Amino acid sequence: MTKLTQSIYALSLAGVMVLATHSAFADDRKAPVNAVTGSAWNTEVNAAKGGITISSKQMTTLKRVNTYMNSFTSLQGRFRQTNPNKDKQKGKFFVQRPGKMRFDYASPSLLMIISDGEYLSIEDHDLKTVDRYPLESTPFRMLLSENVDIMRDAVILNMSESAEKISVSLADKSGNAAGQIRLVFANGKKLDLLEWVIRDAQGLDTRIEIGNLSMDKAVEDKMFKPSNIGLANVFDKG
Repeated sequence: MTKLTQSIYALSLAGVMVLATHSAFADDRKAPVNAVTGSAWNTEVNAAKGGITISSKQMTTLKRVNTYMNSFTSLQGRFRQTNPNKDKQKGKFFVQRPGKMRFDYASPSLLMIISDGEYLSIEDHDLKTVDRYPLESTPFRMLLSENVDIMRDAVILNMSESAEKISVSLADKSGNAAGQIRLVFANGKKLDLLEWVIRDAQGLDTRIEIGNLSMDKAVEDKMFKPSNIGLANVFDKG
């Protein structure tokens, strides 16, 4: 398989993590797909931008989701990724609002995804290359902000709720970020983020399941500093 079109939505938030369109490589080696990223609500505006009409019950649920996303400043844990071709990968992730995140893929992958708060870098330590995107161009922008406000920044594309789970599909309202992200939470007295699914511009889904979560655990700033590999190959995609 040729090197896949790669993309990322810079968290999940609380990855919660990203997929902006990534240019294809000429290299014919197989490459990993990457994961990752309370204003007044106007339902007419949401519907006009391709979203659903929000009921009062759904509004209550959205407020719960928004409260959860603002309930921590940092999140870290393990992730398991299922790619569009059904291949699976796993690793560790770290998120720190505002704007910072890191995905370390487990061996044999040599892929790392790092956001320093301004740019999101996709680092291939096998090919010694780095591709860099403005964080603002990824759907995770709205989930990594200092004050998360889904009702201000997102178009709600779909919602479902059961006694066990809540699912919310979002797109960036500004139109500057490609793709969609679906957040899935365990529904109970409090919410818990279980996974997110990223749909890229080609309609392909990448699923990220998370676990072993720790909230508000200190992470050193150096964890969000891009590596020095492939400096001659770094291009700003914007």
